[in-house]
Order: sequence, then C-alpha cells, then structure tokens
Amino acid sequence: MHGYLTLRFGSHYVEAFREKEDMFLISDQYSARLDEHREALSLLISRGETLVFLAGYIRLPKDFSAFSVEDVKAALASLHTTFRCQHGPKNHPSVDSQIAKLFDVEKSED
Repeated sequence: MHGYLTLRFGSHYVEAFREKEDMFLISDQYSARLDEHREALSLLISRGETLVFLAGYIRLPKDFSAFSVEDVKAALASLHTTFRCQHGPKNHPSVDSQIAKLFDVEKSED
C-alpha cells in the first residue's frame, strides 16, 4: 500500500499539479485561480508530508517502491519552494522600489 502511495505521489500527483500550473499560465488564468492553486498545493504538501512521516514510522525498506522516500522529500522541497514564492510574504511596495533603485545603474559605453 505505501509503495503504491509513494509511486502515486511521486509520479502522478506532482506531475498533474505541475501540468495544471502550466495550463493556467498558458491560458492566462493563473492569477485568477491563485486561491485554487494555494489549496491544491497545500493539499499536495500535506499528503507528501504524511507519506514521509508514515514511511519513517514504519521504516519501509529502501527498495519497497520505484520511488524512495528521498525522492518524495525532494518533490516536497520543490512544492514548499513554490508555496513560499507564490503565497508567502511579499515585500511592501516601498521596499520593492528601494530594491529596484539599488539595481538601477547607468550603463557604461564600453
């Protein structure tokens, strides 16, 4: 059962989520569906974290599935990064303006 869950998490859920993200971006629906993105991403992270916990709790053998627990952890790291970038805290507009000024340098004629 857990090998099947690992396989499903590793190959199906994350891949389907990324394909849906791409579809929303291509169809220019991404911003309008950001709440849906957050919910789906949160659910996927939760399922993955539960799977990692259970795999460690029952100490699955390394060759139990085509995907290792380390594979699932790597997928989770990517999903956590996506969550922080898309739904995490953002700078105040004045901070963004100050940062932009730091990089606004005159181009040399070289």
